[in-house]
Amino acid sequence: KGSSSTSSSLSTTTTTLQRIKSSSCSTVSIQRTIPTAFSVPSSSSSSNSESVPAPLKLKNLLESEMNGTRKDPTPILLPCCYDGLTARLVARNGFEATFMTGFGVSGANGYPDTQLVSFGEMMNAAMTVAEGLSSAAFEMNRESGVVRSSIPCIADGDTG
Repeated sequence: KGSSSTSSSLSTTTTTLQRIKSSSCSTVSIQRTIPTAFSVPSSSSSSNSESVPAPLKLKNLLESEMNGTRKDPTPILLPCCYDGLTARLVARNGFEATFMTGFGVSGANGYPDTQLVSFGEMMNAAMTVAEGLSSAAFEMNRESGVVRSSIPCIADGDTG
């Protein structure tokens, strides 16, 4: 599909797409810069608990809470988020996980929480929240030099 080259903490990936014009196809080359912090960790860094993928982080967090092996005696706090900004605020303030609230997404779109938000709008909000969590993790990686994955997010999927 494309070629990849790495420079310091960023890698540039060239992706080839096909665009259909009438009955003929033309090829377009697009350059995207992808942080290496989101690449698969190498075997030497895979022992680092901070680089565990978010879904596995959530599973481990909930299992440790259920079987009593969690180190923190306080309850797990899951603050709500509903857009990229609130997701970034939650991630940057050290919470272990978050959840995307259907009420918040409805309110941010100007609707009451009566399932008026479409599936597409909820999906867009979920992608925006995920991007906010990823970008916060990337910024914290750059600031601290420690590779971490983004915090897990549970999405409220009752609407849409």
